Amino acid sequence: MSLEQNQFQMKPKQNVQRKKSIRAYVTSTQFCNWHFSPSELVNLRSDCNTTALKRLQSIKEVEIKNTNENVNNTLTVVGLDPDQEFKIIKHYVYLMKILFDKFTTPQLPNEVSF
Repeated sequence: MSLEQNQFQMKPKQNVQRKKSIRAYVTSTQFCNWHFSPSELVNLRSDCNTTALKRLQSIKEVEIKNTNENVNNTLTVVGLDPDQEFKIIKHYVYLMKILFDKFTTPQLPNEVSF
């Protein structure tokens, strides 16, 4: 049997293994628990930001109560909204792509794209 025939015979096995691994991933707990739709991600980011700002606000209130100084004792905490965070993430993904283009070995996974 020639090398070409041997490679031809291995392709169906590889396809079957690939299909099995995809099926295994789709039925995995990782897929069930960590696969989100775009709208779910927006809601999660918004909830996370709200929770973080509330936490920072309570920390700031405790600090103000514990200090007697009246300098910069404003109660409002300013944070990033989900859109601003997403812009920062996109910026750093862009920088990673530039960095990876400088090297030949490392490659950014196809799943990381905006």
